[in-house]
Amino acid sequence: MKRLSTINTSAIIIIMLFLILISSKEGISEEKKIGTGQMKKRPSMLFAAQRNRSSFKYVQDPNLSDFFAPDFVWDIRVFKDETEFIKMTKLLRRANPNIILGSYASALYALAEDKDTYPPAKLPLNQCSKNWLLKNSRGSFVLAGEKKDRYCLDMTKQEVRQAVIGLAIARAKHNGLDALCFDNCYWGISPNTEFPVSSEEWTAAYMKFYKEAGDEARKNGLKCFVNVATYPEDIPTAFAQIAPFIDGIMTEMAFHRNVRTPEMLYRELKGYENVLKQGKRVFLFPRYREDEQFALLAITPLAKKYSLIYLSASGPTHYEPLYYLADIEWDIASN
Repeated sequence: MKRLSTINTSAIIIIMLFLILISSKEGISEEKKIGTGQMKKRPSMLFAAQRNRSSFKYVQDPNLSDFFAPDFVWDIRVFKDETEFIKMTKLLRRANPNIILGSYASALYALAEDKDTYPPAKLPLNQCSKNWLLKNSRGSFVLAGEKKDRYCLDMTKQEVRQAVIGLAIARAKHNGLDALCFDNCYWGISPNTEFPVSSEEWTAAYMKFYKEAGDEARKNGLKCFVNVATYPEDIPTAFAQIAPFIDGIMTEMAFHRNVRTPEMLYRELKGYENVLKQGKRVFLFPRYREDEQFALLAITPLAKKYSLIYLSASGPTHYEPLYYLADIEWDIASN
């Protein structure tokens, strides 16, 4: 009986997706190949990505540069030094003059400078006073899971939020980037059981952070994007509250298979659409391959309607026919 119920749910989801897809004005068309290995991107589909030193050969390849210099790069790390980093940003802008390059920053962690990446992404420990760091009920500093060198900041304190935002802005402007991209943001949850603050207090602190970060970014001619951890069922409420303060929101739980039902699909899509209606961007960063495929199917109508929704591939090279909406979507629907 349980097996039958699972099959019925899967069938309903496939039928819903099919109806959504055929209801769009343009319908589905195959992409045309251009030269060897290169494929033309759909104008309705935008892409986001991370880039590091291993991406050099792809950005310089004339058959791949269009895709490896995507519409938005929210994390440009890790490089040996500033020379390498500058080389990458120049390559990306040359391949795509309209690209938005983001300056990645953690909105939660402090780390020793000599252990950070290049460019650095966290608040240096030597710039933190001890009362900026969270302590648990035993009086010990709260660390980032199993990472023993990464300390959690107390984001309920205004001076901590100001330090995180101020440093992120300084780094972005120094590197000539276009946007602040804050990771480790929250709504409705706290990161782990050792946290001495409730999820309600943590959410309230981050709501202040979103407004403060958005305001300061605009004053400095930068865009502000946040990667928000929340429960999938809370996406509509969380995004509705956060969107007025920033330029775009990312979620890593996009259409996750553990909560994938027709009702949740509809609710999640409406949550994204309410943000897009405000002219804000939505970034989907699925963590698993099967979730990427499902997300690509589900977001197609919204991408055509608003053109401000991005898909960020989690694969190591990000170059697959999947992201061009060719035959593979029908393969998924028939499985």
